[in-house]
Amino acid sequence: MDRRSWIIRLGFLTGLALALPAGAQPPAPLPVEPPGNDETGISIDRYIGIAANSPARISHDTMYTQRIFSAGAVLAPGEQTDLATLMARDVTSLFTSPKELIFYVESGKGRLDDGRQYWDVRGGFGMMIPPNVAHRLTNDSDEPLKMIMFSFDPISTPPQNIVVRDSHKVLMIEHNVHWSHNSKLLFGPEVGVSRVLVITFGPMTIAGPHASPATTDSNTGGVQWIHVSEGPMLFQLGSELRRWPINTGFATPEDGKTVHARYNIRDTVQTTLFINSGSSIPKSARQSGPALPSFWHNPPLKGEVASPAVADSYLKDSVVAGRPLPR
Repeated sequence: MDRRSWIIRLGFLTGLALALPAGAQPPAPLPVEPPGNDETGISIDRYIGIAANSPARISHDTMYTQRIFSAGAVLAPGEQTDLATLMARDVTSLFTSPKELIFYVESGKGRLDDGRQYWDVRGGFGMMIPPNVAHRLTNDSDEPLKMIMFSFDPISTPPQNIVVRDSHKVLMIEHNVHWSHNSKLLFGPEVGVSRVLVITFGPMTIAGPHASPATTDSNTGGVQWIHVSEGPMLFQLGSELRRWPINTGFATPEDGKTVHARYNIRDTVQTTLFINSGSSIPKSARQSGPALPSFWHNPPLKGEVASPAVADSYLKDSVVAGRPLPR
């Protein structure tokens, strides 16, 4: 806040105090807003990724990909996030990658297989593919199969088997956190990430602006937010707003000063994907296995929920079993 603003505020409070009746308590000081982007010198465009602005590449020998975020910009080394599109009736090769892959199915339906067993997938499903594990995607519909694909170098011993989860069967672990985050856990530390959440926002709601803690660790990737449903939303980074169309992401600057927030300006529920990369997992969480409490903030945020029902929905009810692949 500049000197002139402080003088105006001081004059207002002084005048108000003089006008108070004898013995009355003056009001609490007015809150001080966080610094604007002109004060911090941050250029928020660095933290924004738009799939529609990226050239299309081919992955898995058939599937189109468009970059949202890449390593070295706002993500940690070895990390990358893409919009992946498998066209109607197309099939990929039986593909292997040295990286661990996490897919979130945004729309469409299809099938994942590893050459021995298969899983039917559709919108809202998550798929974790361990490094060097063969996998194939099939679009068995007449509509494109659209997915968010996050690839990264595992920092701990990853699982050996594919995990498929139906987020529709996961209970919410957050109820109106930051005013309006309603979240389901898609993947956690047991697969090598801190948290991947499917976060929904009720009609005409705002997520309270808050800043991420400052860090100078170059191996810590920024937390990603990707809009994965059709409908008008806005996001805030510091003192600026941007429109937030589908398949556009932003990463939160980890400087302890630049606030971020999300705004649903539609009268329907909107869905976003939250990816907190594996680089920021505490060692204690990496070693804790699938125990659900390790996924929570410590201390828990107001609105975070932990219960046996929530645990079972994540660890049991939502896990999709593979079926033998027909010969």
